[in-house]
Amino acid sequence: MGSGRAGWKYLLPISANSRILDLGCGWGTLAYGLAHSKCEVVALDSTLERMRLLFTRSVQDGLKNLRTVCAGDGKHLPFSDDTFDIVIVNGVLEWIPSGLPGDPGELQREFLKEIRRVLNPSGALLLGIENRYAWKTWFRNPDGHTGLRFVPWLPRLLANMYSKVTGKGEYRNWLYSEKQYERLLSNEGFDSSSFVVPLPGYHHPVWMVPLTQPKKIAKRVRRSVRSPAKKTLQYVKGRLTAMFPDAFTIIASSENAKPNFLDRLLGHLNELDISGWEDIPQECAEYRINGEMGIVTILLQKNGRGNVIKLPLHNRAIIELEHEVTFFQQSPKQLSNLLPRVISKGNFDAQEYFVYSFLPGSSGEGFRIEDWRLSKVLNSAVDLLVAFDNEKDLTNASSQLANIEQKVLSLTSSELQRNCVN
Repeated sequence: MGSGRAGWKYLLPISANSRILDLGCGWGTLAYGLAHSKCEVVALDSTLERMRLLFTRSVQDGLKNLRTVCAGDGKHLPFSDDTFDIVIVNGVLEWIPSGLPGDPGELQREFLKEIRRVLNPSGALLLGIENRYAWKTWFRNPDGHTGLRFVPWLPRLLANMYSKVTGKGEYRNWLYSEKQYERLLSNEGFDSSSFVVPLPGYHHPVWMVPLTQPKKIAKRVRRSVRSPAKKTLQYVKGRLTAMFPDAFTIIASSENAKPNFLDRLLGHLNELDISGWEDIPQECAEYRINGEMGIVTILLQKNGRGNVIKLPLHNRAIIELEHEVTFFQQSPKQLSNLLPRVISKGNFDAQEYFVYSFLPGSSGEGFRIEDWRLSKVLNSAVDLLVAFDNEKDLTNASSQLANIEQKVLSLTSSELQRNCVN
């Protein structure tokens, strides 16, 4: 139910004036997260109990910009033409043919055509769905829709026969490959499609990595291990995930689509002429969602330099980031080389943002320490805390601060110590 599940929203052309439809919203988690962007959100699902729960939740929390609609038969949407700026279809397209007569592919095409009708000409569709050729379904995991192994990979006729023989009935939850999704969307009026790989999955994403960056995809799924055999397995896993990812987050639009929120925010920051702002190309950006904290972190780094942008997803996260800013700004200057600098903070298009300098290890880029080093690192952390604790009164003692600085520097004399302090 966390707002982090809709953390990809800054990759969309979302603004305070947007009208968004969350189609097949389920319990409304995505709609609820989107509503915190102050735009108008309509959540639609065919299950009355879910809509009653979401309506009650929105009333109790005072979200006046979230509306609920109980409707939907997979063919007709109860809205007029060009009603919405954005439509969200997350984990829905593959289920459309279930319970409906007719060819599954044709039913999915009609569904997309209906979405195109209610979208305005410059609108965008976000489609979250599994990859037909995900490598894990070769042998490791069964298909999540039928519980059958290998079935997405098979030709449709064989998959249908296989499903019937095993007692599952017709195979109707059709998935597609990257090129097949692109062609399917293009045929229904979506001229442009960009593919992002949500890791570890599209239901609870942490990293959003463009499909065009296979090295970054592989990096984000590999774990730090010690033995050569396990390192080889992690390398193979990274390569397979980059080539055959589990799922896609697809953003489809027409040629005259509006720029997404992240592009607009970066343009805004560049225009401010902020002191210390590094103009890093957007292709160097890494997009991380901290669902527990309710914060999206944009890492802009190149050759050890760059910036970190934090975007809170709800009010509690805003409060936490305000505390963080106060802590960094009030820290002793002698320790400034160990802490990020606060470069800017403000509000852009009804969204709070916080900008920091990039500091390896402390900026949320997923710094990892191998298990065999852990005891040394913990010991170093304890030594550092003891050094600070021994200085009882730091209020007006600049000489003591100088001594602490020397202790910190001595603790970071090696790469391992610096990693620990970071």
